[in-house]
Amino acid sequence: ASPSESLRPDSAKLLRADELIGTQGWLWAVGASNQLLAKLDADKLDAFKPGLRVWISAADGHAAVVSSALLETLPRVGFPLVKGTHGQLEAVTARAVWRLLPMPSTARARPLILAALKGLAEKGVATVHTMGASLPFVALLAQLERSGRLQTRVLVYLDAEAPMVDRYIAERVARRQPRKPNEPPRTPTPLVDDETHKVKVVGIKLWLDGTLGARTAALSSPYADAPGTKGRLLADGDRIAGLLA
Repeated sequence: ASPSESLRPDSAKLLRADELIGTQGWLWAVGASNQLLAKLDADKLDAFKPGLRVWISAADGHAAVVSSALLETLPRVGFPLVKGTHGQLEAVTARAVWRLLPMPSTARARPLILAALKGLAEKGVATVHTMGASLPFVALLAQLERSGRLQTRVLVYLDAEAPMVDRYIAERVARRQPRKPNEPPRTPTPLVDDETHKVKVVGIKLWLDGTLGARTAALSSPYADAPGTKGRLLADGDRIAGLLA
């Protein structure tokens, strides 16, 4: 199939995603079917729209296909992650690459977040959870709350391996300790662990294995329809203990 034919079933979805959260030279689309992802690679995305930095991922975010233009914008630390992938990123690589990418601009992300939360509120949803969030995303939510525009309560689980999250957690733990007699006054944190804030960090998210759909969830026996694999764990006991310490 040609690139256009491969993309046509989800073309309307991609255009909407570009309208909502695209920035100049970028296209972000989340929610593509696994069937569509299986048909795509960097070459097809490059032929469809040369020079466009494209990220297309499954609804659960555990797999993605990206264009060559996007791969070329990664910092040097990301090059070994994507070497030989042809833009097809499995779960672990997709998350690692996602952490290296910039968020959509605040001007684009703010109305999208507010529209999504408004739609939920109209259906009677008063509290939502966001899983695997980055600190810039949390900062944007806190900004919306301070401006008085955030009406829905948002409980946040941080991505345990996102940049600066370990330092953020350490600082939060330290602030809960009693203040020492000679310790200077502490600077208030932007998010306080009490019930007066709509945005509240309540935990962290760890990825211990993959997903059943991608055949990467760790099983004790091989998959019935993929006998060559039984998935794999992404972290051993020591790694988990270190993240939780």
